[in-house]
Amino acid sequence: MGKFKLLSKGQRFAFLSTLVPELLLPEALVVARRIDPRLKRDFLKDLPLELSLHCLSFVEDARTLARASQVSQYWYALLQDETTWKHMCTRTRFFPLVSPFPSHSSHSRTSRRFDNPFVSRVPHSNLRLQMGRVSLNPLAQNFITTPRFARLAELGSVRPMSPPTTPRSFKQQFKDAYLTESNWLTGGQLIASHKHTDDGVVTSLAIDDTFIVVGMANSQIEVYDSRTGAWLNSLKGHEAGVWALIDLCGAAMGYGSDKHLVVSGGCDRNVRVWDANTGQCLHVLRGHSSTVRCLKVIDGKPLAITGSRDWTLRVWDIERGRCVHILQGHQQSVRCVEVAGNIAATGSYDFTCRLWNVETGQCLRVLVGHYHQIYAIAFDGERVVTGSLDSTVRVWDAATGTCMALLQGHTSLVGQLQLTSDTLVTGGSDGRVIIFDLTTLTCLHRLCAHDNSVTCLQFDDRYIISGGNDGRVKLWDMRTGAFIRELTRRCDAVWRVNFRDDRCVILLQRGGRTVLEVLSFRAGEKGGERITT
Repeated sequence: MGKFKLLSKGQRFAFLSTLVPELLLPEALVVARRIDPRLKRDFLKDLPLELSLHCLSFVEDARTLARASQVSQYWYALLQDETTWKHMCTRTRFFPLVSPFPSHSSHSRTSRRFDNPFVSRVPHSNLRLQMGRVSLNPLAQNFITTPRFARLAELGSVRPMSPPTTPRSFKQQFKDAYLTESNWLTGGQLIASHKHTDDGVVTSLAIDDTFIVVGMANSQIEVYDSRTGAWLNSLKGHEAGVWALIDLCGAAMGYGSDKHLVVSGGCDRNVRVWDANTGQCLHVLRGHSSTVRCLKVIDGKPLAITGSRDWTLRVWDIERGRCVHILQGHQQSVRCVEVAGNIAATGSYDFTCRLWNVETGQCLRVLVGHYHQIYAIAFDGERVVTGSLDSTVRVWDAATGTCMALLQGHTSLVGQLQLTSDTLVTGGSDGRVIIFDLTTLTCLHRLCAHDNSVTCLQFDDRYIISGGNDGRVKLWDMRTGAFIRELTRRCDAVWRVNFRDDRCVILLQRGGRTVLEVLSFRAGEKGGERITT
């Protein structure tokens, strides 16, 4: 051995090249067993910590990271790095709400449109790798912001998640979001189901973080707990069917009231203001001479606007309980209303859409173009979208009143519209759901969704949920238009569907009775039964 060490590099190679072919098989096996461990190198362990984490940042599949953490204790420790999982959240659009570290920013929540605070980052040189974990050196308590993780770009439409009661690591937040997404695709829990004693048609549904409020054609208004699905109380007072209902706290930004208000209207021609916590009717607003068919509230103001079959709209002060304005101009029943700021857009059976200043009562624009009744409307402050019995959808410029586009594709009544950013989704009596891009005014996807009328739909940046008179509730991929699955067992008819914060409320008719189902797709949801379709 001593002589071998004295050989030059070339002589060593020559000696080994001569020796190896002369080895017998048992001898070669012994040599191989001794050489193999010397050839194995942990490239992540040999690299500086910063480069090791940089290499891991290129892994885009969370399952690959999870498998990598099982390679060795060192790899497991590396994969506890918070920024790796924060980037994974951003890459997969599971953006975490709460940082597990102290932050100098006053922002603690995100919304669907937000400006992210600077991301606090612990320098890698201040990380101390320990067995099975990554911990912070006491000297690293003063966090800094590095150029690499400077201000994140605005993500646009991002799925918000409920903030946890205690800070969790970004890895845990990603895990919860990943499991929640998997539940949307394959699982979920039925956490509550309520069967009514009759087959009353559900006409309206409002949801916020506290209540589920359901209006029915048999004059009932039922209130449920949005967290557990438990029935709370009934709002009694309407003498006929409730056809319009809004939850002030869930649908509009509050104006400072200490009460949780619900506003409703119906066939008895009255508008009622309720305290949802107590069930007390605070005001009965009279003035309409026919059924109140549509209703909206104004953000940040104690104002509600109602449209009626008496051809008029009325603006109400729901705090004082009085009528502020009577909006006249339509020549037939007012079927739908939508608001943005202090402007209201209304659609009527007289084939026209009108824009109103809610605070002054002035009619600003009359939009003429449809040749049949208008049943649905969407309004974002700049564009008005109307759906009509003439089977077309029109996009209007709110500032000028000109028709920007005539969107075709349906073959009958377009009764469902939702407009978010530059995406428009429509549903019709022909059973179709169509996705339009309003930047290019083109059709992205045309879905043959149901065998009968589309009765309800809702979408976000991930999914579309549609319900139809064929008794099916279907989940679709928003980006590809692909059908994913049905969310509940087939029924007689679907009245309403609404999802919020990874919970979905479905109102349907099954076995001749009206049923409310509350589904949860949140990771770790306890109780209830697994969804089977």
